Amino acid sequence: MRRYTTLSNGQDTVQIKKGWAWVGWFFNIFWLMVKGLWIQLFVMVGIAIGLVAVSIHFGLTDEEITGLGGLYNIFTSFVILFKGNGWLVEKYRSDGYRDVITTFQQPTQQFQQPIQMQQPIAPMQSTVVQ
Repeated sequence: MRRYTTLSNGQDTVQIKKGWAWVGWFFNIFWLMVKGLWIQLFVMVGIAIGLVAVSIHFGLTDEEITGLGGLYNIFTSFVILFKGNGWLVEKYRSDGYRDVITTFQQPTQQFQQPIQMQQPIAPMQSTVVQ
């Protein structure tokens, strides 16, 4: 069962899933831009620029800088995966949204009943070619 945080400002209501931000994990920096999490975006981009500057200062080769960038990308993906939805809830709260209720997604009516077949399936006939 999925849990959501429901927030409202009186006119609009949003639901944010509690738990991992899977879309943020796949599209890390772009997800931050789409969701308007500008502080987190600028911090992550600033750290990336700082890593490149330090790497150049210490004379790392292009391959080493690329490898360091790849590791940083993996790191930021996991940070967004674990923290992304929490950051989104805090953004909405700072924009004037208030908690309404934590809701649970209930299964729809069609999935609450066992599935019954309409017609029995006829056994498959096989032919042997000689």
